[in-house]
Amino acid sequence: MLFIFSIEVILLSTIKIGSATDLVDLPLSISSKSANINATLTDINAGNKYFIQEFISASGQTIKGRIVISGEKDSYNIYYNVASFFNNERLDGDMLRFNNWDQTLPGIKKPVTNLILLMGPSLLYRFDHSSLVWKSVEDKNIRGTLMKGATTEINGRFRITYYYKKHFDDDFGIKHPSRIEFKGNDPYSTSISYKENLILDIYLQNENHIDEFANEVHPLPGIECPHYLSTWHPRFPELRTDYMHYTMYEYIKGSTTSRTFSEIHASGNHNILRIKSNVLGVTTEAIYDYNLGVSFLFGKGGSCSILPADKNSPGIYPYGYFHLDNLFLVNAGYKYLGKFNLPPATPSLNNLLAD
Repeated sequence: MLFIFSIEVILLSTIKIGSATDLVDLPLSISSKSANINATLTDINAGNKYFIQEFISASGQTIKGRIVISGEKDSYNIYYNVASFFNNERLDGDMLRFNNWDQTLPGIKKPVTNLILLMGPSLLYRFDHSSLVWKSVEDKNIRGTLMKGATTEINGRFRITYYYKKHFDDDFGIKHPSRIEFKGNDPYSTSISYKENLILDIYLQNENHIDEFANEVHPLPGIECPHYLSTWHPRFPELRTDYMHYTMYEYIKGSTTSRTFSEIHASGNHNILRIKSNVLGVTTEAIYDYNLGVSFLFGKGGSCSILPADKNSPGIYPYGYFHLDNLFLVNAGYKYLGKFNLPPATPSLNNLLAD
């Protein structure tokens, strides 16, 4: 995005803003494939502070993200998926679906605070798409560094001010601020609203041209997110493989402990399975041809036995046909969710300052 600067005014692009909540309609767009932002949001009037980490994955057709928020009393995990008609869909840490951006996080009563927490510090990627008119402001010392800034006003009731390092050019600086200040009321609220004075301090903004956070931006399945498993999801990965080769160790514990090593080749297309096993130093091999309904068992000394395949043969469903899902003891109704990373510990101010 090209920024045109005059002596006092910064003109951005041409999307109209109709209300404070319309900020979410500004497109979220980043040039990298992933980004990580660490920030704090401070309510100057109330003295509340929230520690925020946001992970963004933008390597596919959608932008997916996870926002981790920790306050004095509550903490939140917010997952979002920005793509086509899913543009405004978000899930909070309890997996409650947010259909409207004016819905509030538990314990958050102030509308602007709520909106900024829901959007996360990645909102800095949205402002460069807006039609807001920015004016330069006096330099300001922030965390020991002299910074320049730009400010804009909405409806005379709400002001947004950016600060970024003086050695940045204006185009780069407006996309990489060190601080964003929000002052005033919700400029389009029809009811009495709080006058808010908020400071979003950005301590870390890393962008990468490889996707570092593909595993960070998915809600963990099961107990943490029953909603994720209770509805049909078109992007669930499934086990769809025509040919597989894998090795397996099986431990059998009893009065003694034994270990079986097996090497398996399986073809779902050709309905053929080969298993080579070693038990107590004795190697056996079996080939199952489910097209013919027979198995070939090879023993010591090159002996070979031909037996009929039956419902107890590996990979056979009760209905009598072979399938790779059953070979892995997986009922066909289950889906493979892939690899997930457990959430990291809640960030602290010291960690953010250390970054």
